[in-house]
Amino acid sequence: MFAESFRNGAAKALMAGIGMLSTLPTADAPAQPREFKFEHVSVELGLSQCSVGAIFQDSRGFLWFGTSDGLNRYDGYGFKHYKHDPGNSNSLSHNNVSAIAEDREGMLWFGTVEAGLNKFDRKSGTFTRYRNNPADSSSLSGDHISNLCLDANGVLWIGTFDGLNSFNPETETFARYRHDPQNPQSLSHPYVRRIYEDRAGTLWIIAGWILHKFDRAAGSFRRYDFGLRKTDDGVVALHEDSRGTFWLGTARSGLMIFDRNNEQVTHHFQHDPRDSTSLLDDEVVGICEDVTGALWLANRGGVSRYDPATGKFLRFRHDPKNPASISYGNCTRMYRDRSGLMWFATDGSGLSKLDPRPPKFAHLKHEAGNRNSLSLGLPKAIWENREGDLWIGMISSGVNRVNRRSGEITRYSHDPTDPRTLNATDVVAIYEDREGILWLGSQGLNRFDREHETFANPHNDEGRRLALPRHTADAICQDQEGKIWVGGNALSMYDKQTLQTITYEHQPDDPASLSSIPVTVLYQDRQGMLWVGTVNGLNKFNRASQNFTRYFHEPANPSSLSNDYIKSIFEDRDGNLWIGTTDGLNKLDPERKTFTRYHEKEGLPNTFIYGILGDDNGNLWLSTNGGISKLDPVSGKFRNYALKDGLQSREFNTGAYHRSKRTGEMFFGGINGVNIFHPDSVK
Repeated sequence: MFAESFRNGAAKALMAGIGMLSTLPTADAPAQPREFKFEHVSVELGLSQCSVGAIFQDSRGFLWFGTSDGLNRYDGYGFKHYKHDPGNSNSLSHNNVSAIAEDREGMLWFGTVEAGLNKFDRKSGTFTRYRNNPADSSSLSGDHISNLCLDANGVLWIGTFDGLNSFNPETETFARYRHDPQNPQSLSHPYVRRIYEDRAGTLWIIAGWILHKFDRAAGSFRRYDFGLRKTDDGVVALHEDSRGTFWLGTARSGLMIFDRNNEQVTHHFQHDPRDSTSLLDDEVVGICEDVTGALWLANRGGVSRYDPATGKFLRFRHDPKNPASISYGNCTRMYRDRSGLMWFATDGSGLSKLDPRPPKFAHLKHEAGNRNSLSLGLPKAIWENREGDLWIGMISSGVNRVNRRSGEITRYSHDPTDPRTLNATDVVAIYEDREGILWLGSQGLNRFDREHETFANPHNDEGRRLALPRHTADAICQDQEGKIWVGGNALSMYDKQTLQTITYEHQPDDPASLSSIPVTVLYQDRQGMLWVGTVNGLNKFNRASQNFTRYFHEPANPSSLSNDYIKSIFEDRDGNLWIGTTDGLNKLDPERKTFTRYHEKEGLPNTFIYGILGDDNGNLWLSTNGGISKLDPVSGKFRNYALKDGLQSREFNTGAYHRSKRTGEMFFGGINGVNIFHPDSVK
């Protein structure tokens, strides 16, 4: 079958399109399930050790990581290590760092396993140690620090394996709150697992498996055990989200929502082996909200992401076949830094880093086993027709039509036994003329019949021979007179009314002829001038004389074209003509017939310019071999976008670029699919 349409459950998920992947003004664009790409930080990048027990960002922006073998300060580029020195009493008291906090004076505090608390003086680079002294009741209650918390009043709270402490900076003493078996209003267990202050200023403590609400004035605790009856089960994590919902993680009973007003659990989420959208595992040792409002849950063997809008969970485990999956092992800590990045610590595989925000660029691609995805091949042509359907021409697999309202993708392929199909497997140009006829370029020209969903070409149009020469159709354009121009291994002008064709050839002895073939790009400017790009020079066509004016690269002339291989042509809103080549971007001064060149030293990520588009703010958007770049022509400044922004690859493709007349969205195709975005949403 030469045309196959596919729509399934996955396709319905794609109907909201780009809304799943980035914030765009349209809600009818196609998209595919969101990919989350984790980056990894381990000893190879400078981390002192791969078992990370604490993460914190200080007021100066530094990230601190406590490991089992030293403290690490990360500035975004590299690590500085702090370790215990037995011969230096002003060094870190122990290499196993378990908790980190910063006070109002900018002093950093580090809790350790077995060796108490440390206060770090940035100026001197020294540590002051605070240890348990059995003979001093105003000393730290225990040397194994589990948690640190600075409350809204600036009080530092310290959780240990032997009770809760608050620190008095004036006297440098500690007030202790310990487990008393005879007092039901004391902590229920010596081990203080978590300390958390909610937005109302209430201090919540997890001691052992039990949640406690602390009455500071009375020095007493109210206990909540929730009747969890499994062995070694209880509350081990807590978090108040941006909506005021209070979440509790348990050791073996999943995730709960706790209503603090009526002191009841209102919702309970658990792992269901029959439901892939349930919690990954019933052990929830950490809870953290990201900048999108989603909750991340630290589980045994990975993490879960909870979407409050859908009530569904996404599961993330390490996949040895996927280098962008989360690191192997149990997630022990999670942290959101001020830039919005999420950090995940493991018990032996280092750190994973994730930007949870939807990528700036949505990504449409082929997915093995999913027929409602692009066909397998390289996108080489893109066009949105007047109905809003997106047409994507492919190398080796015909053309795809994406219905952006339903999410349905129809694939059209070449069938050598059926003359109503495409005349070849490669579709490298697509153009809709002013009459609504869709033309597709391949080994010749194809015209799409909307009613029958078939294709006509110069040799099967109901017996009428269109007289269009048999040559490749790598570029298609309609001029102001309505004539269709086709460029490939020749240049032809086709008159739809008379069915006549004029062909323009390269004549080596005629400087007024086309500079070269093949033709790579055709473009008509707002004055009606036709510009023809070739593999060897730029041409301006004079209709009156039927001659071409040529523009070439001249090695001795810095005001000439930067390179003769023309890839793209675009006229900006000020009437400037921009030319993309295989070695640089050029702006043409039409009066002087000179060019201003842009290369990497001017800010381009790469000088191989595949496509050029313009937005409503006058910016140019370029697809290159080094990603996508935005140029402000007024300032001459470039803003470059890379894989981390959601690009399908660093490498894009010739001819695969288009701007929607309806929405202003842009489409750039490359070696791994098509990126879709609205310029206003990409900062």
